[in-house]
Amino acid sequence: MPSAPLAGPLASVVGEVTEEQLRFWQSVVDTMNGGLMLVDADRRVIYLNRKAEELTGARVGEAPGALCTDAINCPQCSCRCRLFEEGDLEGVEVTIYHAATRRQRTLLKNARLLRDADGKIVCGIETFQDISGEVAERTEAKRTMQLLFAEKNEKEALLAALPEGVCALDEAGRVLRLSPRMAELLDLSPAAAIGSDLFELLGIARPWAAGEPLAPPEGRCLGVTLRDVEGASTPAVLSLRAVPYRDDEVVGILRVVSPTSTSARRSFHGILSEAPSMAALVRLVESAGASDSPILIEGESGTGKELVARAIHAVSARREEPFHAVNCATFQGSLLLSELFGHERGAFTGAYRTARGKLELAGAGTLFLDEVSQIPLHYQGVLLRVLEERSFERVGGSQRIPLHARIVSATNERLAEAVRAGRFREDLFYRLRVVPIWVPPLRERACDIDLLVDYFIAHPAVNLKKKPLRLTEAARQRLRAHAWPGNVRELRNLVEFLCFLPDELVDVTELPADVLTEHPAAGAPAAQAPPSASPELDSPRARLVAALERAGGARTEAARLLGIDRTTLWRRMRRLGVR
Repeated sequence: MPSAPLAGPLASVVGEVTEEQLRFWQSVVDTMNGGLMLVDADRRVIYLNRKAEELTGARVGEAPGALCTDAINCPQCSCRCRLFEEGDLEGVEVTIYHAATRRQRTLLKNARLLRDADGKIVCGIETFQDISGEVAERTEAKRTMQLLFAEKNEKEALLAALPEGVCALDEAGRVLRLSPRMAELLDLSPAAAIGSDLFELLGIARPWAAGEPLAPPEGRCLGVTLRDVEGASTPAVLSLRAVPYRDDEVVGILRVVSPTSTSARRSFHGILSEAPSMAALVRLVESAGASDSPILIEGESGTGKELVARAIHAVSARREEPFHAVNCATFQGSLLLSELFGHERGAFTGAYRTARGKLELAGAGTLFLDEVSQIPLHYQGVLLRVLEERSFERVGGSQRIPLHARIVSATNERLAEAVRAGRFREDLFYRLRVVPIWVPPLRERACDIDLLVDYFIAHPAVNLKKKPLRLTEAARQRLRAHAWPGNVRELRNLVEFLCFLPDELVDVTELPADVLTEHPAAGAPAAQAPPSASPELDSPRARLVAALERAGGARTEAARLLGIDRTTLWRRMRRLGVR
């Protein structure tokens, strides 16, 4: 009967209970506004009331006898059981995920350990309330208060933190106020800029008639060039917009056009390219992402196959669901089956608890099988049956679990050749390769090299020192001619190495030896030799001395001949011992 799970705990506390008492307490717990869960001393579920089923998605007919961490998906409880460690809990906030909908909830949990007269643990009692709405309101209220406080007391700090320069102008274009970043971009002190004409400070004439408004209702955007004291130029965009504040003054926003911002317009969910072949790949990803068909991504190592898989997930209807990746080459033998399908407790030595596999964790999302060609031949049939039946069993289990995830596979070799060689099942090949996608190597899209170099220079994970690294044209030509056997991954590692060189300007001779000595890539434009490259000028010191001799000892002219600034020239002279 439904009240039976309550009989044991009640009898241990109040003695023998009648059927009528059981029905009474069953009605009490089922009308509670909060969830109630009872677990035994082995942390296995004894009972869940109706509210607990509603909040967690666990079912009273299925949960009893299961470990509480398997019945209820709570990351905090999976890491540590505070109830059995501390004995009592009060007002603890935990996060759970509904078993069916995967919806996240925040619960406020109280818990006690119930003991008999001998002090032996009878069961653990947990009650919890859904406070997700309260937490959301609390978070929003906190954010609003922070914004109000920042607006009132930290306006200048916020302006200083903006990467764009901000200023206020009158209708004549004179500066009324400006942020510290704007003063930095203009290379002026705020006091010197106030009252000055902004267009004169930028070194340009007003690009529209004097009678026209500085900023019409729709605003204006103007491309400008910023120059530093050494004459180096930086592209920027000036946006002007009228705001109803203090006599309708105009706000000007000056934004430097960095490699990151320019490349963002040519990026598709992290895929950065201007090559026609990659444009065709993006169109295929957009159309294939809308379907649920299995996709096979082929391409050399380092071309970004996982990036393409994540883009497929991002444009699909599954974008709100999990994305899980498995590298099939890193698991040997039956460990791959455990990683994919999960395992039951005691299924093999070391299986101390039930674990869900990636097929189950992916839910209705996407499972990415990288290096799928490395799956052992005798396990390929198991994967084929799972894809055909759309269900699987955990290792050591007998319960069929439905497969809802979409399968996206990848390999760095032509899988058709592996089929012909007998290393891969033909039927599994056609099951995985419903939509084939080929990612071209970097040597076939040399037009992307400059774009990727600038992107990596500006990326904080690559350029840890954040110095303004620059490459000479000769160095860029050599990079465009390199074969790039490691593809984009090799290019990223090279840029990270260059960021640690002492000089801000990188010449062709400072590139690694394998880039300098190899033959140009097939189909790549031949690199032109740098102007100073000759047998007698085969070292940085010799070229530096030659430039100084041609300039008659004038450092400014020598720096111009070498394509560097005076400061860099002076540092190289000191480092190379040139007087």
